[in-house]
Amino acid sequence: MIRFREYHSLTEGRKPMWLKVVVGGMVMKIRNLSLQIQSEKDPQKQNQQ
Repeated sequence: MIRFREYHSLTEGRKPMWLKVVVGGMVMKIRNLSLQIQSEKDPQKQNQQ
């Protein structure tokens, strides 16, 4: 059995898995949106807010 101090040093600085998944999903959505904007030929549609 490990002591609390050893456990704390093992887990300190790690992020939860669900957080990594959520952030990864957000990054993928942003990249996809960026690619859609870049590939759009119509300037009006490209600059639409």
